[in-house]
Amino acid sequence: MSTVDGFEPKIDAKVVFGGDWLYFDPDQERARVNVKAIAKTETGSTIGFEYTGVAKLNPEIRAIFAGSPEAHTIPFGQSTTVHTFQVGDPKYKDLENSTWNVSLFVQMRARASFQSSSALQSLALTPRDLPSSAVLSPSCIFAPRQASEVAAAVTIFAAHGCEFAVRGGGHSAVPGAANIDNGILITFENMKTINMHLESNPQYVSVQPGLVWGEVYSYVERFNKVPLCGRFYPVGTGLTLGAGFSFLGNEYGFASDNVHTYEMVLANGTVVEVGQHNLPDLFRAQKGGGNNFGVVTRYDLLLKDGGPVVGGQVIAPENQTEKWLGLTYDYSTRQAVQDVKTHALPAIAYIAQGNQVFSQTPVYYNTHNSSTLPPIMSGWVDNMKLTTNTVRQTNYSSLATEYAQGFNDGLFQEQRTYTIRANRAEYAYVWYTFLAWARSIGNVDGFNVLHCNMPLTPHMMEAGTALGGNSMGLAGTGDVLSVIYLGITMNKPNNTIVTSFRNLFTTLQQHSESAGLLHPYIMWNYAGAGQAVLESYGPESNKAMKAVQAKYDPTGLFAKLVPGGFKL
Repeated sequence: MSTVDGFEPKIDAKVVFGGDWLYFDPDQERARVNVKAIAKTETGSTIGFEYTGVAKLNPEIRAIFAGSPEAHTIPFGQSTTVHTFQVGDPKYKDLENSTWNVSLFVQMRARASFQSSSALQSLALTPRDLPSSAVLSPSCIFAPRQASEVAAAVTIFAAHGCEFAVRGGGHSAVPGAANIDNGILITFENMKTINMHLESNPQYVSVQPGLVWGEVYSYVERFNKVPLCGRFYPVGTGLTLGAGFSFLGNEYGFASDNVHTYEMVLANGTVVEVGQHNLPDLFRAQKGGGNNFGVVTRYDLLLKDGGPVVGGQVIAPENQTEKWLGLTYDYSTRQAVQDVKTHALPAIAYIAQGNQVFSQTPVYYNTHNSSTLPPIMSGWVDNMKLTTNTVRQTNYSSLATEYAQGFNDGLFQEQRTYTIRANRAEYAYVWYTFLAWARSIGNVDGFNVLHCNMPLTPHMMEAGTALGGNSMGLAGTGDVLSVIYLGITMNKPNNTIVTSFRNLFTTLQQHSESAGLLHPYIMWNYAGAGQAVLESYGPESNKAMKAVQAKYDPTGLFAKLVPGGFKL
């Protein structure tokens, strides 16, 4: 930020912190901008500044928003911004006592300088629990307040070929899944409304996409109700675009299976209600289809009876690993199959600093009249020598908060997943091979690994059929499957370690395949960049999804202009 020759006081300052938001009026006639930032002069003085503005969306201004090489400075009055300043240095005090009007092209140049600021990324692009591997640099951030504004934006982006990304809770560690470089980021931070529909049959709750699951739990539990949603507080609503495990999954299926209606913006800019009896082909494809068919602006989630439940975490040291592996297999093939009200998330970690290994397994049972786990789950507390046992009578929001504790912000993360048929010996091979590899890496700053083993029972995979089905190709599977998750974190990216990790992952897959245990399914929610998620659903599902894509997005807008995520 600098002044022109002859202006006093002379300013030569660098923007060190800030954020910008862009809104479109529903009638698409005007766009409004709001920028807040801090600049620091060469002498160390700080200048806070804010500006708001409005622009008529004529062809000249649309060219500026689209980054067209034909864009040029527009006549004053087509778009103006009003600037205000806050300063501490008396030298610049006159800035606070004046009003400043600026034309749009100057404003757009100012925004370009913000994009190069790493401090801006921290403010606007790094929500809680977003790994640094997913932090990118969009050219513009658009924060709509309602579906019609999203529709207006999609229409404008389509007309000018603007690439964009969509972010709800922003939990994904996959680069580009909820962010973008040199494009427009739609963030739903201004769309966080929840509405209960207890008079409806079936009952459901309407949830806007800016919410995270902890906020949803905290709201609905006052009504003694609960939807099928994520188990960790900071996870966002995008969970239901892939598949989604939940506390109630063994009984009712995937979280996506329990979406009653999606409100979506299609490629042509229309807002539609998508459900089992309205656009059922799109409804089925969307459950597992991610961001391939439209922008979801509201989720209507089926409700189940809530109230107090039993849950907590059991943590055991490395010398209990064999017992943990046995309990993981028992949960997958017996507990989850014989009693659908059970739930566990078997997880084990290695922390390089201190050479620590421990299993940390969230456990839960859907009963309202007890403070202890039922006999079928008693092994989790009786069969291992635990260092921590937090099982008690509690509620969903408390569990979601507890399970999220210890998750670090901003760490570089790489993840991979695949699926096998449940097998105790293979469970052991996967973990011990992963652990040996991790210990071979040595002392790398912040290096940790996490392994989770999550079962898919035949009942769980079939449960969604009566609710309109999904696109994942799992219905009718007779075997218990295990979703194998492998993740690594570091304080800084290290391409050598990432390459080695991916090679290890391939080795593990090949071992499972040679043992006749590999299943093709790759779960969207745990997949890493480059994995063939949609192809894993099978040729029949892919054919149906491509037909839906051709029907509702014939120009391929979401394939061409939304590069992130997993594409058909």
